[in-house]
Amino acid sequence: MNMQVRQADPENLLWQRVLEQAFVDATHPGGSKEVRREQPTADAWIRRCGKEFRFVCTLAGMDADFLSDNYRAGRFSRDHLKAAERDGR
Repeated sequence: MNMQVRQADPENLLWQRVLEQAFVDATHPGGSKEVRREQPTADAWIRRCGKEFRFVCTLAGMDADFLSDNYRAGRFSRDHLKAAERDGR
């Protein structure tokens, strides 16, 4: 999966990290009690693609539908996050 991101300014980068953390929370299989408690919330936030998710995506310079659709289709996982981090995307 190739995510296209526009050139990011510091504010975009901040909101991209917020999204990244949401995807980590949604896809993390274990961890602390707090992480396990947040997993369903993060999963639902991404799947619903509601107003707040769309707003954060706009601030991050990313396409909310693309992210949510790929997540729901199972094409976005913790492994994708690790690969994107490695590749500098």
